Amino acid sequence: MYPDDYLPISAIQHYAFCPRQFALIYMEKQWNESYLTASGRLMHKRVHNENIWDIKGDVLITRGLRLSSYKLKVFGVADVVEYHLSDDGVKLSKRNGKYIPYPVEYKHGKSKVNDCDRLQLCVQCICLEEMHNVSIPEGAIYYGKPRRREVVKINKDLKGKAFETCRLAMRLFNAGVTPESQYTVSCKSCSMIDICQPNITKNKADNYWGRILRTE
Repeated sequence: MYPDDYLPISAIQHYAFCPRQFALIYMEKQWNESYLTASGRLMHKRVHNENIWDIKGDVLITRGLRLSSYKLKVFGVADVVEYHLSDDGVKLSKRNGKYIPYPVEYKHGKSKVNDCDRLQLCVQCICLEEMHNVSIPEGAIYYGKPRRREVVKINKDLKGKAFETCRLAMRLFNAGVTPESQYTVSCKSCSMIDICQPNITKNKADNYWGRILRTE
């Protein structure tokens, strides 16, 4: 069990994509399954297989590895973590040589302009760095639509953005106030659009308060 002030790593991705989506899911406990989320869930189910290691040459591969970070106050599960043989790595129990962790996050769709997926991967890297006391220079996101990996450099700027995103997500969670809806292009692919109703929520609120004020 993790402390109450820890957030799921997936929540950081949701906050980076849309703070209102984050609030609806993690604060209001609402969820709406769509084709994209169902396909993504099935992809993750196939990927996760705890306590089983594969060996491909000099690479050790594990799935469903549990992660946490005291610095970021997050916890979660990695889809895949590859351990690459390297003199700059760390020793692993019952394994010869040293290894550097290389997380691979699986996504159903395609690469986004927004950094939300890259931030989720970066948070995983920070967790692994903390757990293994090692520096991780990069990881990858496997996108199901193009069926290929996007390599992500884990640099100082991305780490800084990850820390700030975690801080802002926790601040919103503690405040307990769901942000107002604002329609963007990203809304079209959001599984929460029917619940969020970004095109009409604000108008409804304005009309409601207008009626209240007129009756006073």
